Amino acid sequence: MLLLTRRLRHLKAISIVNVTLVEKAATAGVDFNSIPCYYIVEDLKGHAHYISEIQVSPGFVCQFNELPPSFSALTRISIKVVGELPRNILKNSANKNETWVVLNSVSIDLNQLQPVDVDQIDFLGDHINMPLLEFTDGYFVACDGLKSDDHFKIDMENKPVSTLVLRKSSNFNSLLKLNKILEFMGQVQRELDDYSAQIEIKLKNRVFSHRQEYEKAIEQVSTESQIKASNVNVLKAKIERVTFGDDEVGGLSGENDDEYGTLYSDFLNRKHFLQAVQARKIDQLSGIFAGLDVLNDRDFGLAILYIDSNTGKSTFDLKVLNAAQMVSIENRERLNAFLGYYLLVVKLLALKVFHVSLPHRLLFYGSTSLVSESLPLYLTKTPRPHHMTGFENAIHCFNLNILQIKQHLERCC
Repeated sequence: MLLLTRRLRHLKAISIVNVTLVEKAATAGVDFNSIPCYYIVEDLKGHAHYISEIQVSPGFVCQFNELPPSFSALTRISIKVVGELPRNILKNSANKNETWVVLNSVSIDLNQLQPVDVDQIDFLGDHINMPLLEFTDGYFVACDGLKSDDHFKIDMENKPVSTLVLRKSSNFNSLLKLNKILEFMGQVQRELDDYSAQIEIKLKNRVFSHRQEYEKAIEQVSTESQIKASNVNVLKAKIERVTFGDDEVGGLSGENDDEYGTLYSDFLNRKHFLQAVQARKIDQLSGIFAGLDVLNDRDFGLAILYIDSNTGKSTFDLKVLNAAQMVSIENRERLNAFLGYYLLVVKLLALKVFHVSLPHRLLFYGSTSLVSESLPLYLTKTPRPHHMTGFENAIHCFNLNILQIKQHLERCC
C-alpha cells in the first residue's frame, strides 16, 4: 500500500473542503465562507484523540495548520466535521447559546489514501464537508470520499517520487520545554561548579592542617633524636671513665654494694613487720571466734579452731571438707551454722589479713551462705537432687579457697 512503501511522510495539516449545512450547496448557491467549524479526530471506538480550533475560512477550503505530533500507532481513524448553526434559522432565535451539529463523519484508512493533484483541488467543488489531508509529498483524501469517475485523480505509479527533503518541525510547546531543559541543565552545571569549588577549598584546608601536623611531628621527632644523641654521648663518656679510671671504678662498686645492702636490710625489716602484723591479726581473729563452740567442738568432728589448754592460745587449723561426710550428719542446723562461720573465717582471712583474691566469690548469709553467688553451702532436711548437686559443687569450690588461704597461713605462721 501507499503508506507502507512511503513510511517517512509527515502530516502537515488537515483541511475541510466546502463547509456547508446544505447537502447540495453548489446548486443552491450557498455561501461557504460564513460557517464556523472544527474537526474531531477519533479512533474506531469513538475515543477522541484531538479536537481542532474553531475557524472560518475565507475560501472554499478551510485549512487547520495547528496539528500536534501523534505517537499513536493507529492506522484507521475517524474525522468528524462539526459546524455551527446560524441563529437566524432557529425557531428560538432568542437563545444565546451556540448550537453545533456534525456535518460529516468520515472513516479513513491511512494505508489506503487517494492522492489528489494540487493543481486540480478546485474540481472538488461537488464534494461538501470533506477532509483533505496535506502531507509533505502532496494532498490525499479517503478512497470512499471521491467518486469513481472523478477525472482529477492522478496515477501515482507514473508520478515521480517526491524529492522533498524532510525536516523535523517543532511547535511552540516543544521549544518551551527545550528552553526549560536548557535552563535546568545550566542551573545544574552552576551548582556543580559551586560544589567543586567548595570541595576544593575544604581539601586545601585539610591538606594544610595535615601538613602543619606533619611538620610538628617531624620537629618533635628531631628534637627527641637530638636529646637521645646527647644522652648517648653522656653514656659513652661515663663508660670511658669507668673503663680507664680504676680508682673511680672501685669507688662506684663500693657505693653500689652499700646501696644494695641498705635496700636488702630495709626489705627484710618490712617483711618481718608485715608478717608480725598478719600474725597479730590472725591471733585477734582466732580470739574472736574462740567463743563459738561450733568451730572448736572436736566431738562434732568438724573443728577448724584449736585452743591450747595450757596457754589458752587459739590457732586456726583449716581443713578441706568432704561432701559425703556432710550429708551423713543428721543435725543439719548445726552443720549449716558451722559452714556459714567457716565461710566467714576464710573470707576475713583473705580480705582483711592477707589481702588476696579468692578463686570463687563467697557470700555470707549465716546458715544459708552461697559460693560463686548461686551454689548453696547448706543442706535442708530433705534436699532435692538439684540441691544436692549444687551443694557438692559448692563444697568443691569452697575447698579451693581453703587451700589458697591455708598456704598463706603456713607461710605466716
